[in-house]
Amino acid sequence: MQRDHPKAVEHFDHALKVDVNCVEAHASLSELKLISGNVDSALRHARRASEISPDDPEVTISLAFILEAARQEQAAMDLVEKLSSAGNRSPRLAMLLGRLAVRFNQERQAIELIEQALAKGRFRAAREPSSLLFAAAGLYDRIGEYEKAFARAKAANESLGARHDPRQIETLVQDRITYLTRQRVRSLPRAGTDSQMPIFIVGMPRSGTTLAEQIFASHPRVHAGGELDWLVNLAASTAGKSQFRCQILGTLSLNHIEELSAAYMNRLQALNPSVDRITDKMPLNFLYLGLIAMLFPNARVIHCRRDPLDTCLSCYMTDFVAGHEFTTNLTWLGHFYRQYERMMAHWRDVLDLSVLDVDYERLVNDPQTQIRRMLDFAGLPWDPQCLLFHENARFAATASHQQVRSALYASSVGRAKNYINYLGPLRAAMGWA
Repeated sequence: MQRDHPKAVEHFDHALKVDVNCVEAHASLSELKLISGNVDSALRHARRASEISPDDPEVTISLAFILEAARQEQAAMDLVEKLSSAGNRSPRLAMLLGRLAVRFNQERQAIELIEQALAKGRFRAAREPSSLLFAAAGLYDRIGEYEKAFARAKAANESLGARHDPRQIETLVQDRITYLTRQRVRSLPRAGTDSQMPIFIVGMPRSGTTLAEQIFASHPRVHAGGELDWLVNLAASTAGKSQFRCQILGTLSLNHIEELSAAYMNRLQALNPSVDRITDKMPLNFLYLGLIAMLFPNARVIHCRRDPLDTCLSCYMTDFVAGHEFTTNLTWLGHFYRQYERMMAHWRDVLDLSVLDVDYERLVNDPQTQIRRMLDFAGLPWDPQCLLFHENARFAATASHQQVRSALYASSVGRAKNYINYLGPLRAAMGWA
């Protein structure tokens, strides 16, 4: 989510007023600024922390992480090699080398360091073991050792101990399908705004949503809002902070809808008042397209699609920072995917929203044609910079941040075929023979 954490930022800013050389405050602010997408500020604080405490390996590693995010990979790698030469074998250093490995063709060296860190088991944070396992899975996949890759991904997901009740998402989807019929949707109030500024990018996680946003972000008349949680919060506010049920939409007055629409638009425009379009890339907003249709009748929705098995496998092998518990179990994943398909099929039947399906495979195979489609759909003129999205210095604060730094590649198309022997539970949950 593209925002600072105000209370935390305020706390550490105050700490620096008390002690301008407080290493902990500089280090913490660098992390918070990176999460908010402010890479330059994150780098300034990380460099200052390193200047104050140059011999602290953890501070140096933090600086190297920020340098990698700022696309200064060689500078980050120099710090990694310096620490490694001094005998540092910490889990964080192993994780960092895992991120840099592909750029410097050091996949096997990174795997060795990660496996050493896992064997030692000296972890400072609860998520370190699972993150290292996910990193190892990705690297084994990269070098074609698929059995080891899947084993590490399975261990990573199991180590998280996630809880998920598939009945909840099924009930939620059925609730919308039953209540929001075409007749009822047409009877619901709609805001009077004719703004086409918001571009909502939805779909399953790992279906190409970050790629789509990065393409739009490379256009001079577009600002990338990132993964905004505003719609979820609006939905909660309509329910008085209790659980949102779509039946609540039928109780909202036109005035209330206008107020909610204006509140969202004011926050959106504040991100960048000088552009024509701003993206909201929260994949799971596919659950809230009914609310979007009420608040922004002229909004454009980009629906990212990808081969179901490739999508779910990528979810299973991805280290999501928070949420997405359903991705940690192949049966849960397959069930969730079916509910996603049901939801999108229903919206197509009952909503009048402008929705463009963008298939990942077509985008990879013919980027110029597909990017032109996307820009035309959003009412934007062609700009060749959109083909060079991978050169965009913007930091994408999602699990796909490294992928969008590369030009389009076809190696991820059909990736699931390398793991087909392990995907029985997924296929069964999808209802496939």
